[in-house]
Amino acid sequence: MLYFVALVAPEFGSFDWEIRRAAPEDGASELVGRVAGNRLPFSSLYIHPALSKDGRWLAQALSDGTTTNLWMLSTEDGSWRQVTDFGEQPTLILRQVSWSPDGQYLYAAVVKNNGDVVIFDGLV
Repeated sequence: MLYFVALVAPEFGSFDWEIRRAAPEDGASELVGRVAGNRLPFSSLYIHPALSKDGRWLAQALSDGTTTNLWMLSTEDGSWRQVTDFGEQPTLILRQVSWSPDGQYLYAAVVKNNGDVVIFDGLV
């Protein structure tokens, strides 16, 4: 079974993505899920869902405004499940999400942002 992402023609300036699978790898593909480009942290060029060891889930970081959370896409029925909730705290999940070797945990680089404005004086 091969899972891959495909760029969908931009609508309203956003590059959306389809998550697809093919079995066999050189066979016809079918849609598993769709991701709106504005849900990706930083760039619509960064989508790398991580397949769980049991093949039942694809993990992906998705943004809602200034907050990024981890979501899992079911490979069985195409439903999304949110697995973290950082609330209104501006949070970014950067890089690719990874599964632990036993498939029990997700790893992600998480950055919590704050809104401080700082002036540095006397540097030059």
